[in-house]
Amino acid sequence: MTAEQVRSLARARAPIVLLHPEDRFRPMSPDAFVVDSRLRMYDRRQQAHMPLHPVLNLRTREWTKPPAVRALMGPDFFNPPLDLLGSLALHEDGTNRRPFDGKAASRRNVFLEHRQKNPRGEEDPTGHATTFYYWKSIGDGDGLLTFWFFYGYSRYQAVPLFGHQGDWEHVSLVLDGNGRVRGAYFAAHGRPRRIDADDLEMVDGRTVVYSAKESHASYPTRGKHADGDETSEGQRWETWRSLDALSVQEWRHFAGAWGAAGTVAATTGPLGPWYKRHRK
Repeated sequence: MTAEQVRSLARARAPIVLLHPEDRFRPMSPDAFVVDSRLRMYDRRQQAHMPLHPVLNLRTREWTKPPAVRALMGPDFFNPPLDLLGSLALHEDGTNRRPFDGKAASRRNVFLEHRQKNPRGEEDPTGHATTFYYWKSIGDGDGLLTFWFFYGYSRYQAVPLFGHQGDWEHVSLVLDGNGRVRGAYFAAHGRPRRIDADDLEMVDGRTVVYSAKESHASYPTRGKHADGDETSEGQRWETWRSLDALSVQEWRHFAGAWGAAGTVAATTGPLGPWYKRHRK
C-alpha cells in the first residue's frame, strides 16, 4: 500500500474520541509540548533534586549544570529543535534513553521537562491536537492501522499520586483488504483488548473511542473499568481534522522520556510511539 493510499485510509477511518467531561488534562500536539519544554539529562546522583539535573543550553549546544532558576526559564533552554530530539535515538547496543525504563542505558538518559507541572492541553482539541497514524501489513492486504494520541499530563485514578507529564495512547483498527473494519485493539495501561466489529460503536463509519478520565486509557464503551478508569460521553474530538503520518515526524526517533523524570517509571514521561509502533 502506498503512502498516499494509507493517508486516504487513515482520513476515512480516523476515530471519534469522546473525552470524559471532568478530565482536566486534554489532548495536545507533541510539537506544542516541545515548544514549552526543556531537554534535560537524568543524573542518578540528583534523583531527589530535580532542579539539579543538567539542562541543554540550546544556544551553545552544551549540557550545563542548571543556572539560577530565573535564568533557567529563559529562551536558551526552551523549545529544543525537533531534529535534535530525533538525533537522540537508541544507543548502539539497542538500549533507550528513558529514565527508569527497564530497557534503558545505565547513563546519559534524557527527558523533556514541560514548564508547567501539569500541562492542561487544548480545551478544544479538534483541529488543534494532531493525531498520528501508522500502517502495519499483516498479510493478504489486511493490516493494522494504529492511531496515536498525545496528552500533556496523565494521572492514574486508582493511585492519584502516580501521575506524569506526557502521555501517548493509541487504538489499532484491524482492516481487511478493502479497508473495512474487522475489529479493534484498545490499549489500556499496556494491555490491548481485541473487540470484534459487531461490538464496536460506529458513527458514520468511524470507530468511537472513549478516553478514560485523566488516565486516557482507550475503551470501546462508557462506564467503570479496571484500574479505577471511568469513561463517559463528553467533548467529541474529531481526530481526522488534524492528522499526520508517524513515519515522517522529525522527533520520531527520540528515545528519551516525553515528560519529566519522576522517582519511578510510573511518574516519569513515557517512551515515544516509534518504539511501540508494532504493538497492537
